Amino acid sequence: MDPFKQDIVDMFNLSRDNEALRHGPGKMLMELKWKYPRRLDLPSETEIQSFISSLVAKQRRTLCRTIPFGK
Repeated sequence: MDPFKQDIVDMFNLSRDNEALRHGPGKMLMELKWKYPRRLDLPSETEIQSFISSLVAKQRRTLCRTIPFGK
C-alpha cells in the first residue's frame, strides 16, 4: 500500500477540489492498474477505502479545529 499512498492522496485531493473528478475506490484502483500495469502488489478496493476513510477523518478533525465553536 505504501508505494501508492501518494497517488491515492492526489486523487482524493482532486476530488475534494472538484466533485466532477470524484473517484471511488474502484475507480482509483483502475487508475492505479493503468498507471502501474505490471505491478502485482496493488492495494485492494477495501484497502483503498480504508485509507480514504482515514483521509476523510483527518480532514474532518482539521476542519473542526479551524471552525470556531457555535458558528
